[in-house]
Amino acid sequence: DWSARPVREHAVDELDPERAVEEVIGELDESSSFLFYFSGHCVYSGQDNFLLPTDASVRSSRELRKHSLPVSDILELLYAKARPSATVIILDACSAGEITTTKSKSRFYKEGLQISYPMRNTFIAYASKPSTSALETADGHSVYTTALLKYISRPNIPLTQLFGQVAQEVRSRTSGAQTPFIVST
Repeated sequence: DWSARPVREHAVDELDPERAVEEVIGELDESSSFLFYFSGHCVYSGQDNFLLPTDASVRSSRELRKHSLPVSDILELLYAKARPSATVIILDACSAGEITTTKSKSRFYKEGLQISYPMRNTFIAYASKPSTSALETADGHSVYTTALLKYISRPNIPLTQLFGQVAQEVRSRTSGAQTPFIVST
C-alpha cells in the first residue's frame, strides 16, 4: 500500500541538497516507505550519478561535487540511517551538457545516468536507459514526467506494471528515441 504522506518537499536549488535529503531520511524508520523523485540535469563521473539543478554551472570535478547530489549519497544515507521497508527512486534527468575542465574537455564526464545497483527492497526508475539522456520538452514537463503523471494516480497497480506503462508511453511519444529503464531488488 503506497498511501503517500509527504514528509517534506524541497526544490534542490533552494537548499543544500544533502541537508534536505538528510532531514527527510532522519524522519524515516524501518516501517517507512521512501519515495524520491528528481527532475533536472545529471552527469556521471567516477562511478556515480550526480544530480544537478537546472541552473547549475559546473566547470570542474570539485564544482560538480559542490553543486550536485550524488545518488550514492542518497542510497548510503537510506541504508545507514533509516532502512525503510521499501524505497522508490525516480530519476528523470537529462544531460547537463558539456562540462569542461581547464586541462581537458569532458575529462570526468559521461552523458546520461548509469545504473546504480541498490540494496534490498529498492526500485529505481530511470527516464532513459544507461548512457542516454531524457528528452526535454517545451511545455514544462519532460516526456517521462508527462507519462508518469498520466499513470501514477491509478489505484492498485504494481510498480513494475506502472513503470512498464510509463515506458511504453515514452517510447511511443518519442518514436523509440527514449527508452526508460528500471532496476529493482
